Amino acid sequence: MGYRTNYNLTIFDKKTHEVISDLEIIEKIEDFYGVYLDEDCKWYDHITDMTKFSKKYPKFYFYFSNYGESPGDIWVSLFHNGKNYEASLEPLFPPLNELIGSLK
Repeated sequence: MGYRTNYNLTIFDKKTHEVISDLEIIEKIEDFYGVYLDEDCKWYDHITDMTKFSKKYPKFYFYFSNYGESPGDIWVSLFHNGKNYEASLEPLFPPLNELIGSLK
């Protein structure tokens, strides 16, 4: 079992912020970490792994848009030169218990 997530990677050039298609780097990530980007997979250490990996390629930004198998589990990750940032999608609707408490 385990939780599956789809990791969609976009690589940006640090200086120009242009999207680059560097298949060699993508293949290195997939081979080294045993994952398949743009397909659902189990990659529990992606933050640690990509933080380290980004340090090896400081001229690039690694931007992931991710979604998990649970509805609403959507977030982005950005990695650059050994640093990382993540942001999750905020729910659009309040949880059911708040809705029930709001009934008039």
